[in-house]
Amino acid sequence: MPADPQRAPEADPSRERRIIAERLSDALGEPVEVVSHAAPGPDRVSGLAVCSGRLLSYVIDAQARTLRTRNLLELTRRSRQAV
Repeated sequence: MPADPQRAPEADPSRERRIIAERLSDALGEPVEVVSHAAPGPDRVSGLAVCSGRLLSYVIDAQARTLRTRNLLELTRRSRQAV
């Protein structure tokens, strides 16, 4: 079946995660792994990410050109000991 030229191509979730991770990494100055993301509006993306011992939530607003993050969980020290 030929593709419908009027229909937008499907978004690639892995590409979206890479783009979001790059934006977060640039803002935070360290590597970020995106855990989840959703688009609650046409110019807004929100979700969860892991970054250097932290679990954080983020909201990227393209129209306002803002990025907000909030720490949800932060590991303060290592507690694993060798057995």
